[in-house]
Order: sequence, then structure tokens, then C-alpha cells
Amino acid sequence: MRGKLPWPSFLENSTCKVIKEADGTYGPTEVELHNGKAIYDPKGKSIMTAEKQLIHLTGKFVIKGDINPSEPTFRGYVEYQDLKRQIHETLKILNPDGSVYSTEVMLK
Repeated sequence: MRGKLPWPSFLENSTCKVIKEADGTYGPTEVELHNGKAIYDPKGKSIMTAEKQLIHLTGKFVIKGDINPSEPTFRGYVEYQDLKRQIHETLKILNPDGSVYSTEVMLK
């Protein structure tokens, strides 16, 4: 079995801050999961949800490694270039050995 794939750091073209929103005992809490370089893909697309709603995605960030190892997915927002976008979906891309290679964050 192969090991880990090398990370293409030369493709990191943006800086972002990923904030996770969670319900706390005294109200909603925010936890910063990532603050640094990432690969930003500004290509937008439209998707249809299971409830037949059309959602327009504005782009995605690809971040090295697993930024939230305790949960497979989370809700929150991303701050970049003085913008704040809600997270629609997160995906964890795996290495051939089964470890997490990167986290993809799709933005609304």
C-alpha cells in the first residue's frame, strides 16, 4: 500500500479563516479551525438539494490535512478578502493509506 501524497503548496493562492459554529451551554459558540494558506477555487456552480431547492455555490477552499478531526462535517463560515461566506458542505479527501489528505469547504 502506498503512503501519503505530497501537498502542492505552490497552488496555495489565498489566505482564509474557517470558523466552526456550534451550540454551547450558554448559546452559540465559534471555534477557529484554520487560519492560513489554502487553495481557493472561485468557480461557482448550482446544485439541487434532496428537498428540490436550488443552491448557488460561490467557490471552494481546499485546506491541507484534517482541520476538524473530531467530526466528519460541521457548519460555520469562512472569512477571506474581507468577505464572509457560509459553509454549505465539507468533504475529507483521503490518502491511499486512509489518512486525511485535505479538507474541502464548499461555500454558499
